[in-house]
Amino acid sequence: MVPFMGDTGPERYISIQTDITERKMSEEAVKQAEERSRLLLESVGEGIFGIGEDGLVNFINPEASKLLGYDADELLGQKTHPIIHHTKADGCTYPIDECPMYKSSTEGTFHKVDDELLWRKDGSSFPAQYSSVPIYKEGKLSGAVVLFSDITERISIQRDMDQFKNTLDRTLDCVFMFDSEELSFIYANEGALQQVGYTHDELMTMHPYDIKPDISVEEFKDLINPLLSGDKASLTFETVHQHKNGQKIEVEIFLQYMSSENEESRFVAIVRDITERKRAEEELQIQQQRLDMALQGANAGFWDWSVTSGELITGDTWNSMLGYSREELDERYGDTAERFGKLLHPDDAAFVWEQVQKHVDGKTELYKTEFRMLTADGSWKWILDIGKASERDADGKGKRLVGIHLDIDETKKLEAEILNSKNTAEETSKKLQLKLDEQERFERLVVGRELKMIELKKEINQLLQETGKDKRYKTENAE
Repeated sequence: MVPFMGDTGPERYISIQTDITERKMSEEAVKQAEERSRLLLESVGEGIFGIGEDGLVNFINPEASKLLGYDADELLGQKTHPIIHHTKADGCTYPIDECPMYKSSTEGTFHKVDDELLWRKDGSSFPAQYSSVPIYKEGKLSGAVVLFSDITERISIQRDMDQFKNTLDRTLDCVFMFDSEELSFIYANEGALQQVGYTHDELMTMHPYDIKPDISVEEFKDLINPLLSGDKASLTFETVHQHKNGQKIEVEIFLQYMSSENEESRFVAIVRDITERKRAEEELQIQQQRLDMALQGANAGFWDWSVTSGELITGDTWNSMLGYSREELDERYGDTAERFGKLLHPDDAAFVWEQVQKHVDGKTELYKTEFRMLTADGSWKWILDIGKASERDADGKGKRLVGIHLDIDETKKLEAEILNSKNTAEETSKKLQLKLDEQERFERLVVGRELKMIELKKEINQLLQETGKDKRYKTENAE
């Protein structure tokens, strides 16, 4: 706001206002994207870390920390080469200007390596396969991302290849060999023959691409070129094999090119049928879809609470369950856990927070409780709340809780009605018993008082009718 001054002081003010709605929406989208990226980084089975344009680590996922033996904080803000990539397999120092990771972040080149070592915090090393990918921002190189895995087991398999070659014919594992010139099969063990359904003589006239319907001749040659050139020591990939009867089989292939002075060069392929694994993955995906549909069908309100920052994110169903929109809740009660506390019934609050704290402290496997919450129309609604800590710190304290709200208000009302009906029936039964007792006393002590007996019987009949039972006495003739 800018004042325009006159002789006696400000005469008027001019202000400039800017609509920042779009910026806020963009910030929210970025926040959601960052959360998805974080969850993805934590779920993958490979080590991943990022290098900024200054050469310093700016993020690292849990798997990378585990493989390298460092806590994330020990690597963040550090240069990786002198820590994890400083020495070659022969014991020589690895110059940083030869490092593919360094080149990706400084020269913008992509590299995929599977014949180098990475070093752990305890001084040990492991053979690693890694890819270093340059990252550009607005057309400018801004760093690189490195994905790596420990290939100790794969190297061990390669070293043992010669030792168990003589046993291949007795195993049902699928092993194929083909020459490097004509790419014709020169060997297939019994497991391989059974997988594709051809006889040995039939298969020896064929080529690998003949049983791979999804890969052409040229595509197959391009695939194996890195092995022939020496750029790659081995390849692992998924494809489809086709049985002689036309059935397609999903497979994972470990392919290695073997060349020595004493033997003809050849390719060795160890093939694993992954049909069951793929089926299991598809089933898992279907189950996840069913779970999502079940939550929607159950009218479950999602919530996500950061214990550390206090931020509380509630889904649309959670909000509408109480009669609010997200904007109304933010405006009235804020976007922290205080919103939850303000909406809790005062009589339920102490118990609920006690249960929450027990779960945060790691004393319970699951947080589950029932309570009343204030709705937009001023009424109280019963809620079943179920949650679990999705993140805990080193001391086991919950850092982040996620869960759902279920509307159980109708159930609670029905329970109250049933209880009330039960109490009413019990009270009527007590009254009836008192009258019966009174009748017995009169019959014993006042034998000649017929009129009193008639009135008493009428009252008993009336009480029986109120409880839904037939009359016990006939009183018409007596009257």
